[in-house]
Formats: sequence, structure tokens, C-alpha cells
Amino acid sequence: MKKVLLSLCMCSLAVFGFAQEQVVINENFDALNLGNVGTDFTGTTAGQGGIYLYGGSAASYQIINIDVPHGKSLQLTSGNGAPPASGANTNERWAWKNISTTASATNDITVIQAQIFTGPATGAGTIKVILYGPIGASSSTIGGIKYNYATKTIQGEANVSVPSYPPSGTSGTLTLTLGTQVFPANTWVNVEYRYNKTTGAHKYIYSDGTNTYTYDYTGGNVTIGGTAYPAVVVPNLVAAECDIVSTTAAGNTVENIASVDNFIVKFSNSTLLSTSEVSNISKASFFIYPNPTVDIINIKTDKKIKSFSIIDFSGRVMDAKNVDNKIDVSHLQSGTYILSVETSDGIVSEKFIKK
Repeated sequence: MKKVLLSLCMCSLAVFGFAQEQVVINENFDALNLGNVGTDFTGTTAGQGGIYLYGGSAASYQIINIDVPHGKSLQLTSGNGAPPASGANTNERWAWKNISTTASATNDITVIQAQIFTGPATGAGTIKVILYGPIGASSSTIGGIKYNYATKTIQGEANVSVPSYPPSGTSGTLTLTLGTQVFPANTWVNVEYRYNKTTGAHKYIYSDGTNTYTYDYTGGNVTIGGTAYPAVVVPNLVAAECDIVSTTAAGNTVENIASVDNFIVKFSNSTLLSTSEVSNISKASFFIYPNPTVDIINIKTDKKIKSFSIIDFSGRVMDAKNVDNKIDVSHLQSGTYILSVETSDGIVSEKFIKK
């Protein structure tokens, strides 16, 4: 009997160790200093937190405090003009982190999770989070999710190919109308975007705090010059970076101000995403920091914590105490652990590293 139990335990641990999400970016901005993010706006030298910037000036990228539950956030301020008739739109602001980790063979879905603060929402343009990487001979948007200042709705982006467009086909980034839910000025919106590398499919998820809305895009017709052409999604794209972008649109005359917080990028797969105990939208408002840590893990959540546990990769539950959402892990040996926290929304699990 002992041999059977041991075999079952080892089997479950093997599955546990095999099917792991890879978190490649986990930024809540709380460890950064208030004020300027950086001093280089050409995308050459990273600023605080390894964040690269393009366009604008120091005032365009600020670490600010919006409210107590969110702590520090990244604020982007666009230019006050509309895009020119031709050439680059110098009113745009780009902030990004590079993705240097390679996804494991089983993790074919890249996920972005974030919270967008809509700001005044009086202009024309968008604030968006996107995956960006090489497509063909150049680099472009793979896909993403965005808030439209004018319509105050959430929209999607997807890179598509239009093979029947004469004479030899074309490709580009398509803006997708999702739901009709309106998010007014100075509102937090939980957003999530997923790109499936195997199928090329795009998924968009967003929440108003009460309801969650999900939309899938796997292709359709696009109208170019008054003619409809079939558009197909593009598989096997690999993101080199994840970008937070503030854009302006035709007719804009104001500086668009919006913010992003709790910014996560991870590699996952359909099995992990479909069997998660808590929706990833809920996890967008749950963060632990610093990670890696030497002594204390801080839990950032707007929900009351009912219980928690720390498990090492051999499956053992470790002793630890939680005082005011601060867990002392100084006694743990160096290594990787899983922290599971139960709130009124359910159970959320995150990996952390003890130095």
C-alpha cells in the first residue's frame, strides 16, 4: 500500500512540475520611484524597472499614486494633436518591456493581463496593451486590447493576413469592435488578451468588476476600398516585447491621460487556462511582491484573505505567518515555491522565488 501511495504522489508531482505557466513580466510599479520613468525617449536605454520609452518627454511617462488599493501605477500622456496625413504620429507614447524568455513546448498561448485606468477620457485615441514582434520582414503588433477614449468602450487588435487582396495579398493590424459596455472617465477596467501561437486565434476578456465579457477572433471579412476580402489569423508569431501605448486619433485636440497597473505577461496553455481555479481577470487584481524576495512577501489584493498556504516543489506545505498581508518567508531555504491565497473570489496561486 505504501508503494502505491508513493507512486501516486510522485505522479501528481510530476504533473505539477510539468504543467507550469511561465510568468515573464510581473510589474505592479510599486517598487519604482514616483516621478519620471526615464530620461531616454528613443527606445535605446531603459528607465526604471527595465521599461523602455519612445516619444514625448519625461512628463509623458510618470509613476503616480491614483488610489490606495492600486498603489503606484504607470501614467502615459499623449500629445495634444491628431495623426498627420502621412508619416509617423509624434503624439503617440510607447512604453514597453522586452520578453527574453522562450516559451516551453507545451505553453503555446501568450497572455497579457492588466488594469487600465481610463483617465479623463475627453479626447480621441486609445490606451492599449499589445504584443509586438517580428512579422515577415519587419516588426508589428501581434494583437492586444485597448480602451477607446471617444467611445469609452473596449476594443481588440489582431494581426491578420488578407491573401486575396490584389495583386499578391496584404496584412496588417485589425481593430475589432467587442462589446457595447461603456466605461466612463476615471474608471478601472480589468483587461486580458490571449494569442494562441498554434492556431493564431485571439481572445479578449474584460471585466467591470461585476461581469466578465469574453470575445474570440479566428478570422472573418475585412473591407478595403469598399470591397470585402477574407481575413485569416496568423499562427506562429513570437512576441519580442509587450507594449503599453497611448495613441491619438483624427480630431484629437487634447492630451490623453491614462494609466496601467498590475501588468502581467505569461506563457500558458489551454489546459491550464481552462482549469484555473480562479479566472485570470480575478488574478489581475492580485499581486505579490517583491519577487524574488529575501524575507517578506507582500500580498496586494482588494479582497479579504481567508487563508493561505506555501508549498515547495516537493509538495510539502511550509510554515509561515501572515500579518497585515505580509508573509515572513525569511526562514525558508532558497528555492521556488507556490503561494496559494483564498479570498471571497476563490483561490489564486502564484509562484515566487526565495533568495
